[in-house]
Amino acid sequence: MPQIFKCAACSAPLEFEGTMMQKCGFCGGTVVVPPEMFYAAEARGKAANGEDPRLAAVRAELERGNKIGAIKLYFETFKTDLRTAKDAVDAMDPQFAGGRRRRRSGFGISVAVLSALVVAVAGIVFAFLMVPAPATLMAEESSGRVAASGAQPETVELMRIGGKGTGAGRFEDNREVAVDGTGNIYSADYSGGRMQRFDAEGNFSGQWLLEDGSLVFSIAANRAGTLYVLTNRGIRAYEGATGKLLAKVDERRLRGLAVTLEGNVVAVGRQGIVIYDGELKQTREFEDAAEAANSSFGFEKVAVDGKGTMFMLGRPRDEVIVFSGAGKFLNRIKTEVRSPNDIALDAEGRIYLSDTNSIHVLDPDGRMLKVVKATQAFGMAINDSGEMFVASRPYVVKQRIGF
Repeated sequence: MPQIFKCAACSAPLEFEGTMMQKCGFCGGTVVVPPEMFYAAEARGKAANGEDPRLAAVRAELERGNKIGAIKLYFETFKTDLRTAKDAVDAMDPQFAGGRRRRRSGFGISVAVLSALVVAVAGIVFAFLMVPAPATLMAEESSGRVAASGAQPETVELMRIGGKGTGAGRFEDNREVAVDGTGNIYSADYSGGRMQRFDAEGNFSGQWLLEDGSLVFSIAANRAGTLYVLTNRGIRAYEGATGKLLAKVDERRLRGLAVTLEGNVVAVGRQGIVIYDGELKQTREFEDAAEAANSSFGFEKVAVDGKGTMFMLGRPRDEVIVFSGAGKFLNRIKTEVRSPNDIALDAEGRIYLSDTNSIHVLDPDGRMLKVVKATQAFGMAINDSGEMFVASRPYVVKQRIGF
């Protein structure tokens, strides 16, 4: 059974991924895992001796030799100031005789520890309290390919639609985007049940409401204009021009989907991979795919190339896992992106990973080509012309990345 806890920022249910800190796949924030969950074994053992499990978790970190981590954990768990947290951990430190060290050496350690701790805690506080700024995709900061002149090829913003609000063409928290064969653009808020449609020039052209209580995990469109929406209730197929419901599958285990060039729907989740035809009739299932890839938490997002090869984000999501269209495990690509929000492919096979504040571009073998700065970058879609659409909440940004 997976261990579940709530994101402190958005209250979304998260599965424990085995690390002390992990990224919320719903709001993109950095989450500190409840200490009693991360240090379960140590805490249970010490609790049996009458110690508060929260203090047991702090002591376990201290015994690992990570004093800064212990102070930070105490600070976050008991909501104290840094000085109080340090004094409390000092009292638990076996290197202190009777909870005290000689003043001269203690002062030196205090400054070093507090300085490092302030930097570490500041990063967490910033992640939780940061108010999303207007989305801006800027020039790339690094690249594996440099133009002959030595200058970096430009990334050009072509169009920006949306903005904060609830009116026509406005968003509160859009994290997914899709583009159909004629250039119509679709995006929806994560919650609230409103799917919006724009024409190829970015003009608002309509909307429809999803089922009450829907949380949008992923969307994808086929070339004929059918939009597939994956929510906490399952997959729904809509006529993109009208929002008419065409088909549905009540499958709640899935977290990502993509549409192949042939119009099939590939859906992934904790259990593995499921393939549907365009009418959402299941044609194949690779239920042992997660086990074959040694991905105990399954898959989170998926992109498919023209050959039907599936590129998926594993959980934890710092790896791209590759399967053939026939469901055979092919490769595991280790990336520098710790917890990407989405994955996309272009016509040349380049891999794009969005990471909230940046978009990383890799070649098909996983070598880093470019990092493009971004603001609130979540879902991505790439059209036949190589133009990228990014759900950069509360906007949809269309851009061309130079190579």
